[in-house]
Amino acid sequence: MLKQFIDFTRPIGRKVLSHFRDRRDISIETFDDMFPNVEKTTLIEPRRIETVELENATLVPDVKHYQAPHFDSPRAFAAILRNVLYCPFNNVILNRDGEVLAESMSTIRRTEYLDHYALSASKIIRIDQPVTPLRSRFNHYYHTLIDHAPRLFLLQAPFFQSFDRIGLLLRDGPTPLEELLVSRMAPSNVHPLRLRRRVLYEFDTLLFTSFMTRRHAGYLPAEYLRYVSDRMLPNRPRERKNRIYISRAGNSKGRQVLNEEAVLEALRPFGFRSYRLQDLSYEDQIHLFYDAEAVVGPHGAGFSNLLWADRAFVLELFPSHHLVPSFYFLSASRNHTYRRMHSTGAWRDDDFNVDLIEMQEIMHTHLSPSDT
Repeated sequence: MLKQFIDFTRPIGRKVLSHFRDRRDISIETFDDMFPNVEKTTLIEPRRIETVELENATLVPDVKHYQAPHFDSPRAFAAILRNVLYCPFNNVILNRDGEVLAESMSTIRRTEYLDHYALSASKIIRIDQPVTPLRSRFNHYYHTLIDHAPRLFLLQAPFFQSFDRIGLLLRDGPTPLEELLVSRMAPSNVHPLRLRRRVLYEFDTLLFTSFMTRRHAGYLPAEYLRYVSDRMLPNRPRERKNRIYISRAGNSKGRQVLNEEAVLEALRPFGFRSYRLQDLSYEDQIHLFYDAEAVVGPHGAGFSNLLWADRAFVLELFPSHHLVPSFYFLSASRNHTYRRMHSTGAWRDDDFNVDLIEMQEIMHTHLSPSDT
């Protein structure tokens, strides 16, 4: 009983300590400011895509600047960093002054998302072999598939081929999804390196790769998508037979469709089947979406599986008038036909009802009723 109490209270205590410990000392700095004399090697040039649909959209506050006729993807680059620190708990790079490298945080760069207790750990372990990070501060399904996995592709570049063995930094080792991605996408000289949580590491040689995506913008370049097709997708023609409804029933994080039974009844003539994707293996999800003709559902990480589909019809359902454009951008890179509906909720994570008449009108515009 005592052990259970300690296990329960320990993370709470760490969160409380993290709130106060050295909070004012932490700053986030850009790569150019932190490493002004380090050479950056460009691996993928920026791409510009038209985004006229976003000009009049009500975007969530942190990406209002996407309200423009076009969007520029970030330049993907690599660099060699010497004698830097790494915090496995936060998955971020630091210098000796305790400044956090903004580009190592992925697409969300705010100090309140960092565990300050972990950043101020007193124990430092030095490792001399070349290493490279995979993760960012957030490691949910979307971030792993859309933000992190492209780093495995970048490691194929000639820039990294002179290194005999590269340690892939993974706190507590790889997750099952990371195991799958690394086994199929990582080059042969890259091997997982298991790290402890509550210490800092110092590396003589850290091979840094930037992220291809921006916050709430899952646009991915064509050369990466070709690599994904070669390494991750079934070696057979697409059947384009699956009409998928992604259900969030039972999800504690909100965005559940309150009239889901009526939604499924309205979608049934079009041949849609409902799936709780968390009940499927990763392989089953790949095969399901590889053969997708249409995908409908409330906004959520399940739409990350659009990565496996091609030229599908997509209808994303939002609880409020706020648009989170992550999958709008992913759909643009995969040539999906993207449509969206908004309900009348106050905020983006509310549970909500779907307007059945509007949804049926969209269905009739883009899909024929199913024969099955």
